[in-house]
Amino acid sequence: MGGTGAEAVARRFCADGKVQNVEPHPGGHIHETFLVRAGSTELVLQRLNTMVFQDPVQMMDNVLRVTTHLQRTGRAGVAEIVPSCDGAPLVYDDEARPWRAFRRVPGAVSHAVVGGAATAREVGKAFGRFFAAVQDLPGRPLEEAIPGFKDFSRRKDDFEFLVDLDPFGRGGLCRREIEDVRHHHRMIKTLDQAVGSGRLPVRIVHNDAKAANALLDEQTGEAVCVVDLDTVAPGTVLFDVGDVLRSATVTVPEDGDPAGVGIRDNQVEAAIRGFLGEAGDLLTNGERAMIPLAGPLMAYESAMRFLTDFLAGDVYFRIDRPSHNLDRTRAQIRILEALDRAGDRVAALAAGA
Repeated sequence: MGGTGAEAVARRFCADGKVQNVEPHPGGHIHETFLVRAGSTELVLQRLNTMVFQDPVQMMDNVLRVTTHLQRTGRAGVAEIVPSCDGAPLVYDDEARPWRAFRRVPGAVSHAVVGGAATAREVGKAFGRFFAAVQDLPGRPLEEAIPGFKDFSRRKDDFEFLVDLDPFGRGGLCRREIEDVRHHHRMIKTLDQAVGSGRLPVRIVHNDAKAANALLDEQTGEAVCVVDLDTVAPGTVLFDVGDVLRSATVTVPEDGDPAGVGIRDNQVEAAIRGFLGEAGDLLTNGERAMIPLAGPLMAYESAMRFLTDFLAGDVYFRIDRPSHNLDRTRAQIRILEALDRAGDRVAALAAGA
């Protein structure tokens, strides 16, 4: 049974019922996602972006190892991978494009914009719980699904190359943003020195710990699990704490009007307390002391990635409008500046949580 469309592929994952409905599922910058209803089954079906994940088999091996570990230990929730009717984690359509499916987590929702301290705390808890649960993942080290994904020096070099090349003549539209990003290149040296000295030990981290990747119970608001495990790999705790702070404290959608983007102080406090309440006992004093860098660092990385993609012609992130990546850049710069101003408060929270 072949086919290239989502409905044809969905049938290859649904052994217990006829596919009744397949509809696009919003959210996410990378994969094309659909919600599938088939009898008693609800699946999240994804066509993987092989421009980004060039070795989907290796990436899915990472995901399977992590989800199996979480299911075995029970220390954190997990979205269950659904194998195909043939028992494979991936299905290839007639154009050799890979697809996968997860069982939809019932009664769980995500929040692109976190509307209050209680929700920010639960987002922090979801990622803190995940962080704590994967530190004893058995077996060989995880491989990076995207080589160099958290190589900040490489990202800086790619950014500067595109600024100089300016292949689409867009540099004139973003001169201020280019200088804003350049002003924060200095954070790379601080990060590299901390990792090199051992002050920031290498951990297993989610690497995309944004609020939209945390599922919360629709009724109680409590943390259920985290999703989008494609980027789980070795890294530092700053990468996860920073993405939580970058995404769970903002006042408006990051994809919206950048002029309205800011952060809420009560959500900063709640997010840190949520994360450290679950994972803080694992952290060294050196790691805690570095947490004020986490939010600005991850906002800087996001700004640089969005601006690099804008200069390159929007080839990486999915966009809805011509200026989408530039607007995203501007939003991240505003978040970076706001989190930088909150540094003293973040330091006090990290030391005492």
